[in-house]
Amino acid sequence: VEQAAQETAKLRAARILTDSPGTGGNLEFTHPLIATAIYRAIPPGLRVGLHNAAAEAVRAAGLGPTAAARYLLEVPCEARPEAVACLREAAREYLRAGAPEAARRALARALQEPPPPEDRAALLHELACSTFLIEPAATVTHLRQALTEPGLSPGLRASIVYRLTQALAHTDRMAEAASVAAEEAHKATDPRTRLRMQADHFVWSAFRTDEPDSPARSRKLARLAERLTGRTLEERYILGLRAWDAMVRGEARQTVLDHAERALRGGMSWTDENRGFEVPASVALLFMYCDQPRRAEELFGRGIAECNAKGWRGSHLALGETLLGYIHYHRGGLAEAENHVREGLRIADRVEGAVPAQWFAIGVLIQTLLARGRIAEARQVADDHAFGETVPNAVIYPDPRTVYAELLLAEGRHAEAARLLSAVGGRQD
Repeated sequence: VEQAAQETAKLRAARILTDSPGTGGNLEFTHPLIATAIYRAIPPGLRVGLHNAAAEAVRAAGLGPTAAARYLLEVPCEARPEAVACLREAAREYLRAGAPEAARRALARALQEPPPPEDRAALLHELACSTFLIEPAATVTHLRQALTEPGLSPGLRASIVYRLTQALAHTDRMAEAASVAAEEAHKATDPRTRLRMQADHFVWSAFRTDEPDSPARSRKLARLAERLTGRTLEERYILGLRAWDAMVRGEARQTVLDHAERALRGGMSWTDENRGFEVPASVALLFMYCDQPRRAEELFGRGIAECNAKGWRGSHLALGETLLGYIHYHRGGLAEAENHVREGLRIADRVEGAVPAQWFAIGVLIQTLLARGRIAEARQVADDHAFGETVPNAVIYPDPRTVYAELLLAEGRHAEAARLLSAVGGRQD
């Protein structure tokens, strides 16, 4: 110890080491370049041993899994269950802190270790959850791999399938999402799991532009909702879907609001990791269509606050900001609308494959710019995102082709707008 203190004093005097900020009495290098040069000078074999020793020391000192994970990422894969467990625990902490990229690195490394065979499916599921907010297309790949693993428990299988349908929907593969949910609902033996999968099937079917028989789906949904009290979360999701479907189909306003309030009575979170935010967001939005915009704003404010508190800066937050802007647009608050929608589009553009979230934001932004008389800016937004050239597979509000027709009208291109609106009307019929 005395020799170590002497050597430390020499390094301080040479301005290689200095005290770390804080009261812990720790040391750090005076400049990152010094740390890098010394690190690279350590022979590879010795460096690996030091990382291993550091990981064990950090864990023994109770400094937490994320501190140990930093060192485990630098050591060779040796199929150690304790390393896998530490990396998984670190990933959970990263996700709670709103750092999905760090969680993805830890889980990808745990998968390479590799984990015990019985843990592989659960690990793939966790990896998929870490990529969902930043790369939903990768989430699909991980979950399909997880479903091929043997010995899946019913609960884990239900969670994997739910996340798979959500990732498919968020990458504009609505028909596939609805089909996967319907197939799983048919297979499920547990009543709560079956009801949950039925709800997922109703969600993705309702947001398909090519749904083959929407009246039949509506009748089935209405019959199912009649028997439910809203006692469980699964039941409240069905009631929320029934409220949205009743609004879309022009049923009595009070019918819509009654079902919406019953759905909200027991609570619906936007950030429940085993549920989507689509139903809570739809229930919030229908209050705007039922002439209760303040209630809609309140619910969207809560949902956005939930996302921010959890660090969820993906499609959830993008759509929340966009639809809150849409409510402001309908109330005439065009400046507030533009601010929220631009923020929603900025977030959506950063998420790889977040196609529906982008379509929502672009359409509302164009409408808002047109309402503010900024036609050239609206055209630039449309051209930058190839808006009007393709038709998404998801139902988008406001309807993209109708928005594009509004832009054409504002530009004086009346004949083109008329043809497009006629085509939209034919499709709606």
